[in-house]
Formats: sequence, structure tokens, C-alpha cells
Amino acid sequence: MNVRYQLRCPEGVRMQRLGRSGIHAAGLRQEIYVDPADARLAEVLAALERENISEVEFYALAEARGGLALRETLRACLATLKQVQAISYAVQLDKKSIARILPLEPVIFTDRDVPDASPKRRLHPDIYFQPGRGEVHIHAPGASAEVVVDLPLAAQVMSAACDSAGSRPSVARRLLDEVFADTGHLASGELSAHRRAGWSFADLVFHSSSRLARRWGRFGRNLQAPIAVPGPQSPRPPVIPLTFPLPLMQQMDSPFRMVLAARRSQRRPGLQPLSLGELSSVLWLAAAPRHATHGIGGRYPYPSGGGIYGYRIYVLVHRCLDLLPGVYRYETEDCGLQPIAPPSSQFDSLLAHYGLALTLGDGKPDVMLVITADIEKFGSQYDGIAYRAMLLGAGCIIQNLGLAAATIGLAGCAVGGSRPTLFSEISGADLWREPSVADFALSGGEGR
Repeated sequence: MNVRYQLRCPEGVRMQRLGRSGIHAAGLRQEIYVDPADARLAEVLAALERENISEVEFYALAEARGGLALRETLRACLATLKQVQAISYAVQLDKKSIARILPLEPVIFTDRDVPDASPKRRLHPDIYFQPGRGEVHIHAPGASAEVVVDLPLAAQVMSAACDSAGSRPSVARRLLDEVFADTGHLASGELSAHRRAGWSFADLVFHSSSRLARRWGRFGRNLQAPIAVPGPQSPRPPVIPLTFPLPLMQQMDSPFRMVLAARRSQRRPGLQPLSLGELSSVLWLAAAPRHATHGIGGRYPYPSGGGIYGYRIYVLVHRCLDLLPGVYRYETEDCGLQPIAPPSSQFDSLLAHYGLALTLGDGKPDVMLVITADIEKFGSQYDGIAYRAMLLGAGCIIQNLGLAAATIGLAGCAVGGSRPTLFSEISGADLWREPSVADFALSGGEGR
């Protein structure tokens, strides 16, 4: 028996040839342009629904036509297409598709043989099922893909998840177990990383679906109009006018009121890069602890439940005067930057992703500020509301960063779309113990 991952486009996705080898793909998350640098490769991509080709065979074709260089170009193109969810896989048994694989990370699924006496598999302890139209979507926190199967096969999987007694698993089920092994839906021999970090199931599902994008769906604004549901009409109570006494208005800090009124999200970097002094000022205003007073420990300029302040800020530098590109960690107590990693291809990929999330095209922000949180610190004090408390504090830091950027006249913007797994690999911040929870783009302001 053989596991074969046949390349396919998800339903509703189409790829269109542009020029000799360019491809415009309207993925489920966003539209993208890629160039595999070869007309034959572009032809295959544009006709995946008619082609019978696996990813491994596609790489072999690229290497035969242009060597390792063309193979790596194709790998980068496919990784980009997976990121915007323009590529999926069909898993076949006896020339019949038994499952669809929707990648959530740019991983490679390799065709392989299945041993006759494969070991008994245990499903991930936090696996969960989402019913669809005649099919079931199978998720697991931390999995690299979403698996979609029909109802009869899903019933077998649910039975195994409940450890109910049954007959020898069917051939299709055995094949699906191999797929689960490739996608990360199986339990490992030791306690999973997120269990060791103390995540509750509800917080874990929310974090995986929202922050880690472990859900098949579009990013960004939903342009579909909400369905209007008529409700009972009741008379509207009169509006109570709010008055602002003049003495109180005079007591308020006028410059601060001006900053609040003028604050805007600015995505596009200015002509001149950010300076180290400007970066230092924003970090100090938004996140540096103030000196202790009256024997009380130093306080930060943002609230944090229980005074935990279990946050770190990582600084991803693309261009900044007097500061080399790379990854730094902001050491709040020392009010300095600790170098973590130099630029790399992964670093460039992450910055390019942020550029796309900010609708900059090929452009990149000068600096990305990535906020991480110590989930164990929050969990030790707040248990069931730990994740909520953690997000509330992170939101306060984002607001501080926006106000600080506006005060200095810089371009600042919170970023919704992120790639936490890639950030974890680059920075060394543990994906589950120190997850990234918020991102902020900071650049030189317009007209500078």
C-alpha cells in the first residue's frame, strides 16, 4: 500500500498564467503572484485539476528541466502558494480519493510505502472534529495540516479517538493513520509541548485557530455582508448628552489629547529609514519599566493582571540607522537590545510575509516588534482566564506602541497576520511556553 499526495487546488481556487512563466493565484486567504521560472512548470500549476502529479514528482520534473536551482525556485513558489492556501492534496486509495489535505504550514508531503505491519497509532489527545457538508474536518493543535474525510471514514476515526473496541481497521483507515502521522494528528510518546506549558484545551484551540492560523479560511476583512435578522422593534430611549466641564478639560494634558486625536495606523514606511534613537524612544515610552518608588518594585507603563508583566518584545530589523539587520530581544531592565540572530533566508521570508500582511507588495516595514508572553506565569495565577489576561495586556502594549509612534511622528501599525511557527524557529522563543501574541510594524514616518 502506498500513500500518494496528489497536488490539487482547493475548491474555488484557480491559477492563471501570466506571461511566459508567471502564475496569478487567488488563494483562499489572499491573491498572490509567483514565478516558477519555467513555462512547463507554470503550465502544470495552471492545470492541477487535470494533472496527476505529486509534489515529489513535481520537484523531480523541475530538477530535470533546470537542476537544483530550478527545484529550489519551485519549492519557494509552492511554499508561498500553501501559505495563501492555493494548494491542497488529494490522498488516493485504488485511484479513489479518500481524504483531502489542506496544508497550514509550507511543509512537504512525500509519497511513501506503508508497511504491512504498521504499529498501532494513538490520535492526538486534543484532536477535534468540525462537521461540513457530507464530510468532517479533523483538526489538532500544532498540526501542520487540516485533514478532510467523508462521514463513514470520519466515524471510524471518532471511534478510535474514543478508544472504543472494534474490528481490525479498514485499509482506508490504516492509510489515514499514515496521513495523520505526516500531518501531526497523532500522539507522541511524551507529553506534548503545549500540555507541558499548561495550556487549557479551550485556550489552545483558540490560540491555534486564531494566532497560529490552524484553520482553513481567508485572512483580513470579510467583505460578505452580514445576514440581517429582523428583531422586535422597541422605542429607543432618549440619549443622555455628555458634558465636559471646562475646569476638567483644562486639567487634562493638551498634547496627549492631540496625540489621541491624531493617532492613525500607517502601514507604509517613509523615504528615510527609522533611526536607532527613534526606535529607542518608542520602546522606552511604550514598554520600559519606571524606577521603583516608596520601596515598590518598578512599574511598567501598561497594566498587566496581577502585576505579572510576563512579556518580551523581539525586534526584527530590516533597516534602521546605526543598527544592523537581524533579530534582537528588548531587555527592559537594561533598556537595551540583545542580538539573537543575524539575517537569513527564513528572516527574509518572515519580513516578506509581514510586508504582504501590511499590503506593501514587495515592500517591508523598517522594523517589526513581536510581543511574546510567558504562558506559565499567567497560568500559575489566573488558571481559566490566563489566556484572556495575557491578551488584554498585549493589547495595552500595542496601544502604547501606536501612541508612542504617533507622538514622534513615525509610521506604526498593528499587524493581524503573522507566522508564529517561523518566528519561533528564528528567535528561539518556544512556540508553546513563550508564544508570540501580537505584532507591530514600526517605520520612519512619511515626509521625513
